[in-house]
Amino acid sequence: MVMPMGLQSMVRQADRIFLGKVLVVEQDLDEQNIPTTYLRLQVLQGIKGVASGSQVLLKQYAPPPRQLGGILGMSKSQAEVPMRLQVGDEAVLMIYPDSRYGFTSPVGFGQGAFIVSQETDRQVVSNIWQNHFLHLSDKNRNATTLPSLSLPAEGGPIELNSFLTTVRKVVGP
Repeated sequence: MVMPMGLQSMVRQADRIFLGKVLVVEQDLDEQNIPTTYLRLQVLQGIKGVASGSQVLLKQYAPPPRQLGGILGMSKSQAEVPMRLQVGDEAVLMIYPDSRYGFTSPVGFGQGAFIVSQETDRQVVSNIWQNHFLHLSDKNRNATTLPSLSLPAEGGPIELNSFLTTVRKVVGP
């Protein structure tokens, strides 16, 4: 079972945080014959550990969703989330450090992947759990107050620029 994570915890655990646009998605076997999804992204706004304007190559473990969902106690659609980005998509990504084999993923098994979508007059972001749990405390998983941060306690889409401002405040100087 995947444990819910608050924004503070996701930011703390992330090696890299950025708004990016997907340039390439490829599925293949890596050099160890492990099923892998490679994502190349253009960094539109670097927030932590990566510079704006650079490109990032993410290497993700990519077993069949049914297999992965069974392992983690998730539905097939939830298990597909970390691999669901397609060419042209934009997302705010909070990425774990690379493993010794070069694999990485969004923090919290997809909780750290905030997909950008267009509402009528604004761009919004939402993660696997529709932004629920972002207020969870880093220490005891109880609701905590982030007074100057505009995060909806009840979940739902968050306006992109407001979310980026919030994340920058949590990252700090």
